[in-house]
Amino acid sequence: MAGSTPDIEEIPGRNDYRIVEFSTAVASRGFHVYRTDTWSDIQLADQVTIQRETSVDSLIVDRFSCAVRRLQSRGVVVPYLVTVGHVPLEISKLCHFFLIHGGEMSGIVADTKPRRYQVAAGGLEIKLKVTFKAVAPLADKMKVLLREAYDF
Repeated sequence: MAGSTPDIEEIPGRNDYRIVEFSTAVASRGFHVYRTDTWSDIQLADQVTIQRETSVDSLIVDRFSCAVRRLQSRGVVVPYLVTVGHVPLEISKLCHFFLIHGGEMSGIVADTKPRRYQVAAGGLEIKLKVTFKAVAPLADKMKVLLREAYDF
């Protein structure tokens, strides 16, 4: 029946500890910087993880910066994570707090063709399909805030 109130199970409560996952398209910005060093061999479905940035240089530009990282394994004995981009400035604060509050972000490359993003300085970005994973209240809030703040 249209206009009826939803069942109580459909409304996430404060004590709802279900793990919820959702995916959306997010850009990895900075490809123009990383394509020669750490991401020269970009391929469709490459796996990446998003973590809070620790580099002082990046934190000067955006104190809520979140790095897009991938596992570097070619030519090394022990694989390690290398930064290959950053989440867009428009949503870096949202992603930063999502990660601080226990959320997890991972993704895959959805398109290997870089595109220019609309800022005065230019730059290149790669399209990712990012999966957000967290307890229900945090994941549901993030869904709403991403819809309001970002359109890729």
